[in-house]
Amino acid sequence: MKDFNVAEWSIKHVQIVFFFILAILVGGLWSYFNLGRSEDPNFTIRTMVITVAGSFTGADSKTGDRSAGKKSAGYPGFGLHKILYA
Repeated sequence: MKDFNVAEWSIKHVQIVFFFILAILVGGLWSYFNLGRSEDPNFTIRTMVITVAGSFTGADSKTGDRSAGKKSAGYPGFGLHKILYA
């Protein structure tokens, strides 16, 4: 008795092979378009703009930014983890 040869069987039964390919393709498209949207939860990115008005006599702009940033970072209402300087 001969062993089962998949390639030979698929060449002889082309219509059945195309039917299975089409069924898998249709099932895949149906499942893709019916995916639940609850798997992608909403998330918020919190940003804050701090405007400092004051005079830092004799200091350049970077020094004024750093001293104002240190004072606002110490305030617990802001909850800042990291301050980026421009």
